[in-house]
Amino acid sequence: MTGDNVYAMETPSEGRAVLRFSSGNGAVRGILRDVAAFLALQGLPSDKVEDATIALAEALNNIEEHAYGGRSGLPVLVDLEASALCLRCRIEDRGTPLPGDTLPGGSLPATDPVAHEKWPEGGFGWALLRRLTDDLTYHRRGGWNRLCFTIS
Repeated sequence: MTGDNVYAMETPSEGRAVLRFSSGNGAVRGILRDVAAFLALQGLPSDKVEDATIALAEALNNIEEHAYGGRSGLPVLVDLEASALCLRCRIEDRGTPLPGDTLPGGSLPATDPVAHEKWPEGGFGWALLRRLTDDLTYHRRGGWNRLCFTIS
């Protein structure tokens, strides 16, 4: 266990990391820090480490806020396979399925370039995930949501 015992990170084989945590325990910040360090050790270029960290942050925060609706103590699994060339990520949770069991679109919300205070608080996440990742997929099976992506 790491991060004051709020999540477990195992490295079962070269280039692979598996993280398990429960929603609502404040684990996301520590996970992002440790994943960035793990990816750098695998030789993933720093710009791709940044992309992966942002994509993972968006996905994990969406799980906590939307799939689990702020409820605590529910399982999340992150499985990473990384090399200097590529990252493959699988994230699983038992939360509410995505509407229509499909990924949301990738359009950004309308914004006023001058009046930043009028920008919406949300709505940027899926567009951001689509821009940072390759092969973004979502499946719901046996009560589990599975989001997968590649960064190459």
